[in-house]
Amino acid sequence: MAFHTLITPMLQVNDRIEQYRNRARAFFHEVVLLPFVCPVCEGGLSMTSASRATCDGCRQELDPTTTFQRSPCCGSALRLARQHYVCSSCHTVVPSHFLFMERVFDAAYFRERMAESRERTQRRREELRRLMLREQSGQLGLTDVPSIDAVDELFAQLDAFVGVPVVSLDTFCDNDGVSLDAYRESLRGAMAGCVRRFNAFPSLHANRRTDRARRFVALVYMEHDREVVLHQREDDILVIPQCH
Repeated sequence: MAFHTLITPMLQVNDRIEQYRNRARAFFHEVVLLPFVCPVCEGGLSMTSASRATCDGCRQELDPTTTFQRSPCCGSALRLARQHYVCSSCHTVVPSHFLFMERVFDAAYFRERMAESRERTQRRREELRRLMLREQSGQLGLTDVPSIDAVDELFAQLDAFVGVPVVSLDTFCDNDGVSLDAYRESLRGAMAGCVRRFNAFPSLHANRRTDRARRFVALVYMEHDREVVLHQREDDILVIPQCH
């Protein structure tokens, strides 16, 4: 990283702090382990990680908190419980004398919890798979290709099942003889080169909703052809003719 006036000196400060913390941790562990020896060979002890010590002679590894420290309430041995130590008799939480700003946790406990969580997840997946298999339909075997007549009959049966009446396409067409071209010519004549409001144009259809929809569609086409410009004004639209 390039030199930075503020960041680079702070990185150096952080390194010095980390070095000081490491030396303080090592000195702390030397002091707290000084009165204790390995219970196997009576050799000296050195801390290797959070609440883990190793004998300098026989390399025996141990937890100094559970090995040497006792509960102040009743003198019982301590045991590791999740992320702290407790009295093995009354379960009172007891701070460890051998931890220097470290956090300790019971690895076996968390492994067991993770295994239980994975097992529950696997059971849920298996149950979901069984439900999906049970809901699947059976296999459909076709001996030949369905004919067109069979397909038409299927559509009729589906319409009867959902209650759809038999109608033709002409039912949805409004054949009143008024086209978009008629609306276009009516809009041109009504503007006469002046700005008009959308709601001020004359109606060409008896149904107000149909008339507004057709008028709007015609104006959109006219805007695409650069005949008009549509400008929103609160709850209305200004129709501005373009000069060519």
